Amino acid sequence: MYKALIILSKYDSNTLDNYSKALDIKFSKRKNPPILKIKQNEITITFTDFEFYVVLNANASVKAESVEIAEKFGAKLGDKAQLANSACRLEVSSGPDVDMSYFNDFITIVESAESLGKVWAFDPDSGEFM
Repeated sequence: MYKALIILSKYDSNTLDNYSKALDIKFSKRKNPPILKIKQNEITITFTDFEFYVVLNANASVKAESVEIAEKFGAKLGDKAQLANSACRLEVSSGPDVDMSYFNDFITIVESAESLGKVWAFDPDSGEFM
């Protein structure tokens, strides 16, 4: 199972569309690219036998959680205050991948968020930045 919080320094009504375009550019170079579907605030990335889900979360709780992440885990970050001000994030998840067949795809999904500007990729299970 893959999981990451991609904390965004800024966002607007086009954030999910822009992220989807960045994913499409990265994955379109592949022989068998995944199918990307946007529905409301979620992107489903479907490979032949595996799916990733990316949810854009701008709920009020995100700001409080960004402050908590910055305080508990951001000691080594030079831009800790900027992280604490974040009010939006992309939440990446998937089902189990026992053989880690889709690990590189997970990395591509996380790295593609850099097209949106300053981001912090955080593993909520380990409490570490990626």
